[in-house]
Amino acid sequence: MVDIPPGIIYLAQRLPKLAAPPILTYLAYLLAESHLDIELPTWLLRSALALSLPVAFTVKVQWQILKTKWEAARHGAVLPPLLPDPLPGGLGFILAFMKGAQVEYPGDKVSQKFQELGNTFNARVFFANRAVLATQFEDFEKGPEQRRWLAPLLGTGVFAADGELWKFHRAMTRPFFTKDRISHFDVFDRHGEDAINQMKTRFKAGIPVDFQDVIARFTLDAATEFLLGNSVRSLSEGLPYPFNYAGDRTTLTNTSERLATQFVKSFT
Repeated sequence: MVDIPPGIIYLAQRLPKLAAPPILTYLAYLLAESHLDIELPTWLLRSALALSLPVAFTVKVQWQILKTKWEAARHGAVLPPLLPDPLPGGLGFILAFMKGAQVEYPGDKVSQKFQELGNTFNARVFFANRAVLATQFEDFEKGPEQRRWLAPLLGTGVFAADGELWKFHRAMTRPFFTKDRISHFDVFDRHGEDAINQMKTRFKAGIPVDFQDVIARFTLDAATEFLLGNSVRSLSEGLPYPFNYAGDRTTLTNTSERLATQFVKSFT
């Protein structure tokens, strides 16, 4: 079976909305000529057809803005400040962000806006309020390229999966993230401090650390205690030394054959 390119599917889904304004404009033209005996010049019809889509889009955007304001007023909510932009659709901010990323840190432009507008503001990028919700997951697919980047660190878990695999992981983990369970910050703090202290000890001795191994151990220890009530304590085995370490290995703890270490490796 031949796979249909996503671009064609995207256009096919939105074609009715794109074609509706010109079609309705032309039907109105025919109605005016046949039933109202109004003769409209050809140039006016062409202009109306050309402007029908931009006008319809503008009306839709303004309607969404008014609807959001009405909903906020109905619930007694206060809308976040809108990011001022000289260009429509937030294009000015996007261009400044892209230009700034070439000569400075990419996050500097965003940090500057935080200082001007506060920690919460609405940029309305491309005329839309951007939000990542559980009901919008399909609109924020990671795609094969991003999954390839995340795979070495996150594997195929919930943070690096798409589609049915993501739904499976989410269904498995969702019961553990209820309000009475996500407040156990001391669990993550304790294991995080353990991992950081062990890294500091190695750094002071001038010994490099495999950061991916540290993250794997921290994640496994914190997750097993958080989800299962008991930690496998893989960090207690100590961090592995680099294969080319020239120190006296007779005094070092050999972690390669320890059970916890093997348990960590089974997840990577």
